[in-house]
Amino acid sequence: MWLVVRPVFDDVTEITFNEAQDVIDYFAEKGVAYIDLAKEDAVRENVEKILKENPETNVHHADHGSEDKIWGNDNRPVIDLENVDLLRGRAIYNNNCSSAKKLGVEAWKRGCLAFWGYTEVVYFTTDALEEFKEAMNYGLKRRIDGFSWSECLQKTKERMTELIDALVKAGKALAASCLRLDRDSLVCYNSEPPQSGCVFRRLAIRLFGPEVGWKLRESLKKYTRTLRFACGCSSNIIP
Repeated sequence: MWLVVRPVFDDVTEITFNEAQDVIDYFAEKGVAYIDLAKEDAVRENVEKILKENPETNVHHADHGSEDKIWGNDNRPVIDLENVDLLRGRAIYNNNCSSAKKLGVEAWKRGCLAFWGYTEVVYFTTDALEEFKEAMNYGLKRRIDGFSWSECLQKTKERMTELIDALVKAGKALAASCLRLDRDSLVCYNSEPPQSGCVFRRLAIRLFGPEVGWKLRESLKKYTRTLRFACGCSSNIIP
């Protein structure tokens, strides 16, 4: 089952609301169960209640996003770093800006099965809304069709490239540039691990794999704090 969260409170969310309707129509066509939290119902309390009562429900969010949160209808986040544990054991498919940058990494570390989203701002132009809608929803539709998350990511980027080429041929250079930026910031933390700007962490990921590498620094910190306490040492070995 999927929980669809689609607020409406400005011009952009009018567009994402309609894009989410395309997903809902596909759910209905394929016989996929869903819960639709639309407009004023798309608030934190409702999202938390549904996720707590339905532990196997996945999430599709179509609205504004920030690096560490995704937003609801009332100027409050529905998911952020305080309740990200609710995504453990679920997939979340984001049609929003930037949420893969921090929230997605933390969700992946906490056991989220798949975090689909963008590490940067999502761009679009109003002269190519159909193309952007297809691009934004393509991966989720392929997932419903039975493909793995890795395959969904690959197929989506391939389809985005095809759409970019078509937009260029149609003389819509700005739309093509925007979609290219979206394609390049699209990630799925399942088929590929989060990337890190930390040299130590990148080395740990390379040596021990993503699941160990992402957690190794925290483990070393805890071990070092315990060792310093036992030895009566106040030096800070690991920053």
